[in-house]
Amino acid sequence: MTLVAGLSIGGAPAFVADLLTSWSLANTVSIPSQRAAGIFQGAEGYFAKGLAQKITIVRPYLLLAYAGNLSVAKKIISELDAVLPAGIEEIRDHEDLFLAILDRTPDTIEMVALYFTGDRIHPFCLHTRGYEIEGKRLYILGSDQKAFFDYAVNAPGVIPTSDNPEGLMARAVMMRFAANAMMSQWASGYGLSSSWGGGFEVAFTHEDGFRKVDNILFRAWSLGPSDDAANIGVSFLQHYEGGDLHLTSFYEEAVTTIVPSLVPSATRGPSRTEIIPEWTVDLIYSEQRQSYATALQLDPPGSESHARFEFESGKLVAWEMDKTRLAAVIKRMAHNIENGQTFAYGPLPQ
Repeated sequence: MTLVAGLSIGGAPAFVADLLTSWSLANTVSIPSQRAAGIFQGAEGYFAKGLAQKITIVRPYLLLAYAGNLSVAKKIISELDAVLPAGIEEIRDHEDLFLAILDRTPDTIEMVALYFTGDRIHPFCLHTRGYEIEGKRLYILGSDQKAFFDYAVNAPGVIPTSDNPEGLMARAVMMRFAANAMMSQWASGYGLSSSWGGGFEVAFTHEDGFRKVDNILFRAWSLGPSDDAANIGVSFLQHYEGGDLHLTSFYEEAVTTIVPSLVPSATRGPSRTEIIPEWTVDLIYSEQRQSYATALQLDPPGSESHARFEFESGKLVAWEMDKTRLAAVIKRMAHNIENGQTFAYGPLPQ
């Protein structure tokens, strides 16, 4: 049981996927989006079992996003990993290597496969289909498609009307969904009854192939009468070491959950000792204004950051977060609300 979605707004697509896996037996599990271990009942008599990556970059030129039987997905990925060459140039004119395997996909799984040729992206839908709605291309898979459809289509101001060729806006839309869903699940269990959640990944297209968004920080704040910000409990940091996702929740204490890559040949790499967020997603509630905003901030590699996190032996041991940036974000949010802007994009005034 799952929720996977893809979006293009005229530029390159971005995909978001939850991590939760389910089965028919009730058992106690720990998942990052819940405060404590427990038995979490989902849809159709299923229960939370654990976590798995549901977006797989088998090679830089081939991305799979799936919903359904995990064992089937693993088998397909292993078969592809065994035969596919490393680079785009080697696969060109030999696409039958992966098409023959994908053509055997059973109906116990829905899948979207994206093939990147260097200048174009070719989608292949297996037991699912895409939608064209008001200039947006959507792919929605899994047990609660309505949740993402309502977010993408029915919520005003969520999605801009256009994008750049690199798909930056689509990427931001997917991270906004992931952050809000993650925090909502922590607060109220949102999504668990429909068998999705636990954590999220976002994938996008880079000039050299498919990538996953790395080094993301999710936070939530409540504003007082003078716009002083108070953190609402937990924050989340996620990064990759090789192909493995490391998802850390932190507040009074820090807990890191590792979700391995499904690609057998994927490298694990050495443990990272310092994480600098490239993307920060701040969820901000102003009681005075009776308003709620999501602020996404991109810090390209090498730029001055507002936060840093130290790890030892895979565990978060220390962190620093400068609130100067947050104050500028809140000021921008107040300006946008006063001017009736539901979506704004541009450099953050200092």
